[in-house]
Amino acid sequence: MKRVIRVVPIVVIVVLMVVLVIKRKKEIKMATPCGVRPIPVHVASVSKETMEKTHDYLGVIEANRQAMISSRISARVNIVPVTEGDDVKKGALLVQLDDQDLEAENGALDARIKGLNATIKSLEINLDYWTKENERNIKLVEKGVIPRAEADNTGNKFADAVAKLQSARDSLNTLKQNQKTIAAKMEYTKMVSPFEGLVTARNVDPGDLAVPGKILLVLEDRSKYKIAFDAPQEDAAQLSVGLPVHAKINNKQMDLKITHIYPSFNKARMIRVEAEIAPSENIRIGTFVPLSVVLVQHKNVITIPQESLMQNPAGKTVVFVVNGGQLMAKDVEIIMTNNNRIEVTGVAEGEQVVTSTFLGWASLASGLNVEVVK
Repeated sequence: MKRVIRVVPIVVIVVLMVVLVIKRKKEIKMATPCGVRPIPVHVASVSKETMEKTHDYLGVIEANRQAMISSRISARVNIVPVTEGDDVKKGALLVQLDDQDLEAENGALDARIKGLNATIKSLEINLDYWTKENERNIKLVEKGVIPRAEADNTGNKFADAVAKLQSARDSLNTLKQNQKTIAAKMEYTKMVSPFEGLVTARNVDPGDLAVPGKILLVLEDRSKYKIAFDAPQEDAAQLSVGLPVHAKINNKQMDLKITHIYPSFNKARMIRVEAEIAPSENIRIGTFVPLSVVLVQHKNVITIPQESLMQNPAGKTVVFVVNGGQLMAKDVEIIMTNNNRIEVTGVAEGEQVVTSTFLGWASLASGLNVEVVK
């Protein structure tokens, strides 16, 4: 009986050991052999995007047109019916200058012209008389009726009548030209709006002296706006009308186009470029705007993250594509770079390219097993 009791524990121990050995063998069989464990990597998808090569500038918002209203003559200001912020129609009165002196001068010219017209009529009658006398005496001299001296005296009076009439007519023409000048100056006393717009500056009040060159008012046409910027000489060859422009105004992205490029450089060897924008109450004239001109645009092209690129020992640019849990190196050609995206050829849309690995790029090679981690 005692022998049976001793045998039972031994049998149990043997059975347990056998079970443990079988379980361990299964674990060893299922375990990945040392050195073949998949390498953890991060990947990104190859996608199609629009790639752009851009150049950044700093623009300023301007009105479509701007008029600096100034006087062509020196005169006192009588009326200024507008002020800053007023909307005015085309042809509306902006400034009225004092025209009393011009009215007086014009009145004096009228009087002189009337008097000179009367004198000219009298001289014309006088000339008609001496013309007939001169013709008559010439015929009488030819017939020997009167002496040559008497005919010469009549001829001198005829010539004097012609000269006086011509002088009077010249004086009349001068007065009429002066009157036209006065009329033009009187027109200059009324300054009107050249277009429909907004008064943005008023630098004059009634009683001030307006002189040529002094800006009295500033008028802006805000039917549309434009962003203007200066580009250096070396950029000019790349710029053309119609190129896309990305502008950021009030934290809002706006897609515009170049509408005008000035034909000449300024003294700083800069060329002025403009892009039109629609008017808005939230946009203020004079605001500086960061913008990017799209010099080259490639639509619907293959792109990958910049961190996917690496150089192989042969000096070629390659990427590692994950296919079925294994790596495959592919040669790629760089077409364009924009920030952290690269346009390339050599890979297809939807493929997974390695962006980083925990063990370093030197540990990667075609055919290696990898594990994609997020």
